[in-house]
Amino acid sequence: MKVAILGAAGKMGKWFVQYFTDMNYDLTVSDIKKEELKRLTKSYRVKLVKNNLEAVKDADLTVVSVPINKTTDVLNEITPKLKKGSIVSEIASLKVCVIDVLRECAKFNVQPLSLHPLFGPLWRGKKRFALIPVLNSERELEIAKKIFPDADFRFVDAEKHDKIMALILSLPYFINMALASTLKDEDFRMLTNFGGTTYTLQLILMGSIMAQDSEFHFLLHKLNRNSLKYFERFMSNANRIIEIIKNGNAKEFKAFHKTVNDGLSRSLDLNALYSKMYAAIEFLEKL
Repeated sequence: MKVAILGAAGKMGKWFVQYFTDMNYDLTVSDIKKEELKRLTKSYRVKLVKNNLEAVKDADLTVVSVPINKTTDVLNEITPKLKKGSIVSEIASLKVCVIDVLRECAKFNVQPLSLHPLFGPLWRGKKRFALIPVLNSERELEIAKKIFPDADFRFVDAEKHDKIMALILSLPYFINMALASTLKDEDFRMLTNFGGTTYTLQLILMGSIMAQDSEFHFLLHKLNRNSLKYFERFMSNANRIIEIIKNGNAKEFKAFHKTVNDGLSRSLDLNALYSKMYAAIEFLEKL
């Protein structure tokens, strides 16, 4: 199979390069980051071309792995030049903004596939993908399983996908950026010396999120119409907690804490999560 990877110099683009190299596919890559792309060719057996249109020529599978706000532009650019009967897949973290464009791609006699990797490029465990139906969910699942035979797939429509991403991606990114801006001028050596399990895990999470590109952070928030709603809900709850503490009302704090715990306990085993925190720390200390 001939595979074209557009945006190959990005973090997930590199993961796809590694994956398809291991599968012994013929790879053609493109990216606007030319120097990084050249370094990539020194590590992998890939064909480097000048632009996206040259990359997709004769490709049986094209993977679009570019920034969220560039995905639709790239799809519109390449679709008329795609090989008839070939597969075109995008992996954007948001789907409402791209799903209609993917449906238009089908009019050019190509098979659209909308995936979202639910893992980072360094994850070594079993891979999970969100699969967003474009035209025929059963057909698209069959194709996805052929490309990634060892992966798990979770169906979700574009609207629900983006709402979920606002909660599990955008909101944690927002919270941890606010935390990072609060801690950035502190003495981290001292904090680490005194930090316990909670701080250690929080520091790892905060650092990993802040290691992400700022453009990705911004687009994740701005292009998801659900994000601001959850940010505002978070700030409202935070401000309520602050007011309770300012007023010194231990009874009200206890009642608020119980309300939150009761809500969480309907779906989560909080004691099990507490135990998992220590298990995670013990594992990390062995690294």
